[in-house]
Amino acid sequence: MSPQPPSPLGPVTIERLGFGGDGVGRLPDGRVAFVRGALPGDVVQIQVRKNKKRFVQGQIHAFVQRSASRVEPLCPLADGRCGGCQLWGASAQDAWLWKRQAAVEALERAGRLRLEVPVEAVQAPSDQGYRRRLRLKINERGQMGFYAAGSHRLTQIPDCLVAHPTLLGARDALQGALGGLGGGSLLLELDADGQRAVGLLQMRHHDKAARRLKGRLKLGGALGGVRLKPQNNKRGSVVDMGDVHFTLRADGMDRRLTVGAFTQANDAINEALIERTLAALDLKEGQRVLELYCGAGNFSFSVARAGAEVRGYELDAGAIDAARQGADTHFEPPQRSRLSFDVRDLSVGLPAKDTQPGRYERVLLDPPRTGAKEVVADLLKLAAKRIVYVSCDPPTLGRDLGLLLEGGAYRLESLTAFDMFPRTYHVEMLAVLVAGEPS
Repeated sequence: MSPQPPSPLGPVTIERLGFGGDGVGRLPDGRVAFVRGALPGDVVQIQVRKNKKRFVQGQIHAFVQRSASRVEPLCPLADGRCGGCQLWGASAQDAWLWKRQAAVEALERAGRLRLEVPVEAVQAPSDQGYRRRLRLKINERGQMGFYAAGSHRLTQIPDCLVAHPTLLGARDALQGALGGLGGGSLLLELDADGQRAVGLLQMRHHDKAARRLKGRLKLGGALGGVRLKPQNNKRGSVVDMGDVHFTLRADGMDRRLTVGAFTQANDAINEALIERTLAALDLKEGQRVLELYCGAGNFSFSVARAGAEVRGYELDAGAIDAARQGADTHFEPPQRSRLSFDVRDLSVGLPAKDTQPGRYERVLLDPPRTGAKEVVADLLKLAAKRIVYVSCDPPTLGRDLGLLLEGGAYRLESLTAFDMFPRTYHVEMLAVLVAGEPS
């Protein structure tokens, strides 16, 4: 006989949105409650999943009162069956306000900071069809979709409101071909023409997948090509079927990339991010910019076109090759000499020559979700006049800002939040630091 679930707790009035998308309130006994699917203004009874001395985690058992901000979700899977988006149940404006506030609170808490600058906000022009990059899970039967909220249970998605339709067409071209391959994942990238996508497929039974798909995969239409790559850097050959390259357009310049290279998922917000980043750098002709985690040159070409000299470091050798090729395409001599790119593992810090005070007037960094803690000490040695930090993770941004601002070597001039992923809790942030004593 199965054990009975614990009795619901509550009522809980949801006071705010937490970073991660849960509603946050307090139980009558004073403990903090994190409630999946709850929104500020809801009053709910909760079914507890985790019961701790100081907090509980759970989901909605029943509504006592619904938030005035609730709307009928446009997505039929927004009840938690799909964990991709968290905020279809709220009005667009309220969702953007709440997630912004949650991101700032997470940043302040991680960095032990109290922000004294207003947070500017750049909202996405649309919350539908904006994703040009999509990662799907695949189960052993070859079904594709997203995990349900808080689980590893796959939910198939006949449609996805946030995905560009071409990505779904490319997915459909693989339906029925992936069963019995042990499960895996599929990354889809949209070409700049919007008419074709390419895929990076990683399956548990890689060799079996290669035998089955090579020469048999029907390409054309929405699916232009597929790269089959071993999971988790395991041994095995990379197998390309069709053309696995795509064009990414940013700030009017094209980059020819190979599927798997990092790109931003939202073209419209990426354009706004580039524009704001250039303004934040406040460049003058001939200034030297150190760009860390430069990828394939998302910002680099725009910075060089503004007259600066750019030195870029990135771990991904393929991205560095793409950055060099893009520079060759868009810059004629002598302007091409403004850009140099090298592969470097920044987890070990910067080369000693790049930490000499005054070597660079500006630093631009766009690290992965883990942040840039390993280079903070070197940045303090370098003592550039201006640091522009792009982040996809407010907690690690807060941690790194706390280190950079400590002791007054820098002060925070501005902070901007970008809605890179509408209807999710994710927020992209742009922090601008200037050297000198705080005012």
